[in-house]
Amino acid sequence: VDTESTEPDVLRGAASLLAENRPWIICEVLAGRTESDLTAILGTLGYSWYRIDGPGPLQQRTVIEGDPTYAHMNWLFAPESPSPAFWQAFGAWRSSLAAIAK
Repeated sequence: VDTESTEPDVLRGAASLLAENRPWIICEVLAGRTESDLTAILGTLGYSWYRIDGPGPLQQRTVIEGDPTYAHMNWLFAPESPSPAFWQAFGAWRSSLAAIAK
């Protein structure tokens, strides 16, 4: 989800889908704009969050905070604890993205 600060509106509009289907979400978080709304929406739904800032496994965060340097704007919002197989697939995904960026 990358809607330039309207991500909370998107997730509110999808609340029943999130509650029923429990999708994994990658979402942009811009510093100082949406953090508290995202925390409230996703926390109520039982999601956990991880800033995408390395190859994984990522560290679960207790607070959603946008990166003021804009180096790591994307977050993973997870409906359950990621498994080792998930982190392996995540690493492959990150490698593919890095290859495309070259």
